[in-house]
Amino acid sequence: MSKLIASYPETNGQTGLYLSFTAFDYNKASSIGQSNIRDNLGAFGAAARGTADFFNPANIGQNLASLFGSTEGNTPSQSIAENNSGTDATANSGIGSVYLYLPPKLEYKYGAEWQKMAFGALGNSFTGSALDLGAAAGTAASTFANAIGEQVQAALSKVPKSQDIDLDNFIGAAFGVVFNDNTLQTFDKMSTRQFQFDYLMVARSQKEELSIRRIIKFFKEGMHPKAKDTTRNNSLFLDYPYIFRIQPAGSLKSTGNVLSFLPQTRYCGLVSMNVDYTPDNVISLTPGAFVQAVRISLSFNELVPLTRQDINDFEDTTPVINGSSFQGWNLDNNATNKAGPGF
Repeated sequence: MSKLIASYPETNGQTGLYLSFTAFDYNKASSIGQSNIRDNLGAFGAAARGTADFFNPANIGQNLASLFGSTEGNTPSQSIAENNSGTDATANSGIGSVYLYLPPKLEYKYGAEWQKMAFGALGNSFTGSALDLGAAAGTAASTFANAIGEQVQAALSKVPKSQDIDLDNFIGAAFGVVFNDNTLQTFDKMSTRQFQFDYLMVARSQKEELSIRRIIKFFKEGMHPKAKDTTRNNSLFLDYPYIFRIQPAGSLKSTGNVLSFLPQTRYCGLVSMNVDYTPDNVISLTPGAFVQAVRISLSFNELVPLTRQDINDFEDTTPVINGSSFQGWNLDNNATNKAGPGF
């Protein structure tokens, strides 16, 4: 478990209805579920950092191998860790966590990208038999299209005042037919999931005021990179910002928790953060010279897209309901419980 930086409100521990935002060092965060490209590249980077000639010091002017081999990135800054006790975070553990109440809107966005593919005259060559690309290039449709196209282009180059004429509208105007573009939507890729959380925090006590301050600084520090040369801002290299796990209280393996219906998430990057210090368009200060209320908007993008295996084995693992479970029930096996759990 990572160290608790702050919790808002103070009653999170009693209700158990909160989200945990945990920051991790990108290079030291352990794998979650099935291995993905981030894990594989991370393993490569760990090996490369131990190679003395990975960078040529003569070209860069400093020993980059020693810089990349530094472990200081795993040590939280004093400003983040000041509210904690115990030892520093070890490799593969979280830098620190913030607990925030369940926001009024919990939305998980899934997206798949399909793109339009126009096969044109080639589509006319697809039959029940295997496609012969050589034969397709010489089909009547494609040969006719090429011949007409060449003649039209040659003629248009000599005709004055011709405008907006191409092969398609020329054929259409002359013969009343158009070429079938044989359009097909083809799968391109999955989009990474996006998460948006909006919070209104009111400082009702000195303790909550301090928690709100720490929460704001936690996310601001976490989303920014760290200069390798800490004495200057324009160092040659920057360490990655921290990455985050977003987990409901129910995903902490507490069986039967009311929040266990929420999907699991992989590591996410904090891509946007808005802090509104005057959510009511009025400045009202506390005795500690802090605003009475703050509205925070956080936008995260998951680092890697999901596959069907992730959905079955990691993302959607609802516990047993009425003697049945979603885990093991999926479209890729011959599960007999086709109606879902409890049926």
